[in-house]
This record gives sequence, C-alpha cells and structure tokens, in this order.
Amino acid sequence: MTTSPQPVTGLATWAGELACPVCFSALHATGDTLTCTACHRIYPITNGIPILIPNRAEPSQLK
Repeated sequence: MTTSPQPVTGLATWAGELACPVCFSALHATGDTLTCTACHRIYPITNGIPILIPNRAEPSQLK
C-alpha cells in the first residue's frame, strides 16, 4: 500500500524556498512579514500570500 503525498500547508514549511526579488537572498518569515536576510527589505504577507513586489516592500529600520 502506498501513501499519497500530503499537501504542504503554512508559510513556515516553504518560506525557505523563497528569495528576495531584488537581491535574490533568503527570506525569513516573522509573523505577517518576510524579511530579506541581506538587504533587509520587509515584504508583507496578506491573507497568507507573500507579496514579493519590490515597490510594495518596506525598508528596514536597520542602519
């Protein structure tokens, strides 16, 4: 008997597959945002959907 693969649910399970559309670095999921590990742009997650549009990203508060 074989089992069929279960669907992947939840952002945390696949967030590691996403990359920043500006610098192509990894994104880190925190709450309702994704933050780029290199350029520190912050992308919103709306209704469970990551909005990876550069002009919709917020600049980081880091200096």
